[in-house]
Amino acid sequence: MTKEISKETLNLWRTYHARRKLKNRAVDLKGGKCSRCGYSKCITALHFHHLDPSEKDFNVGARIKSWNKIKEEVDKCILLCSNCHAEEHYNKEENDRRAALLKESKTNCIICNKESNNERFCSQACYGKNRVKWPENEEFQVLLNKMPITHLAEKLNVSSNSVIKRMKRLGLSKPPIGFFQKKENLINNTVDLDKAPSIYDLKSWELHKRRIDFRKKALKIKGSLCEKCGYDKYHGALHFHHLDPSEKSFTIASTSKSWTEIEEEIKKCILICSNCHAEAHYNQEEIDYQDKVLFANSRDNPESPGYAKNLAANNFSRERLCETCGKTINYTNKTCSLECAGKAAEKITWPSNEELQALINQMPMIHVAKKRGVSDNAVKKRMLKLGLIKQKKSNA
Repeated sequence: MTKEISKETLNLWRTYHARRKLKNRAVDLKGGKCSRCGYSKCITALHFHHLDPSEKDFNVGARIKSWNKIKEEVDKCILLCSNCHAEEHYNKEENDRRAALLKESKTNCIICNKESNNERFCSQACYGKNRVKWPENEEFQVLLNKMPITHLAEKLNVSSNSVIKRMKRLGLSKPPIGFFQKKENLINNTVDLDKAPSIYDLKSWELHKRRIDFRKKALKIKGSLCEKCGYDKYHGALHFHHLDPSEKSFTIASTSKSWTEIEEEIKKCILICSNCHAEAHYNQEEIDYQDKVLFANSRDNPESPGYAKNLAANNFSRERLCETCGKTINYTNKTCSLECAGKAAEKITWPSNEELQALINQMPMIHVAKKRGVSDNAVKKRMLKLGLIKQKKSNA
């Protein structure tokens, strides 16, 4: 049964196993339950929430790192369940501010300056007149290194996708993800309240608002509370769970489909909170099966092919004795120090000058070195030291 599983799948399961092991240890370190509501049923529903986002280096549980690094990261966090974590990240003030700006926003066409409904162009005719003036390749690369793609797109009055396509066509590169995201700007300077939102901001907010409106309608149909535990504090922590995954067409929360299509999809679901959703998708039998297969293919299993190699590696002596003084040293070395190495080199018994000269004249340098048990370079150095010269054979 284990032979049918591919090597790639086994490596993926090993990664999952290592992550689970580290997360279990980190959760135990934090008490094993939500610090607010005391939830502790399912470990996948427990999250590490950073109290200070500027100090966050990585997501605990999503990375395989040394335990010391994970422990340092865990010390910056509190343990919350999925529901409490969703409530913690909800920002009502920012959502209300965006909604107000959307109502007040009136954007104009960039070609004819007529009013357009949060669009860059008022008609197809104006869209056809738009011609982007792209900078030269060198200047374009400098701009890519200087600012994020979204800012560059706004400056050139194009979409981010257009900038990415142009960059790929010219074979240019961009800085890695997170290069422009400075830690000191994560908390207070993320949103500039005085700066007017761009067209792309408004379009993004408009789509987000549309999804929220559809979501609220869907929640009303399903009763706006978890069908398993009755949770109803925050709508963002309520999920639509498909009873039959094979019938799932799309994710309701992040779709841009029409309301008719969403209504049909809702009929396939039940409404549950984040914690209950994590429990529904948690499959202990699958985890046990993966661990069983991993053990069957591990070097700790006497029946696995790698067991003999592992045993031989563990029994292999990692130590040896110094050739000069007899001290115990690492098996990769021959002597314990430069002093012993020098003494070991002095053990070579060189013949007299006349004998060495005769040997050099009789046979090639490599053969002389082999006969004396040294390298040909050692013979050359000995010749230079004694002032010996290899005599060329006469053609006569």
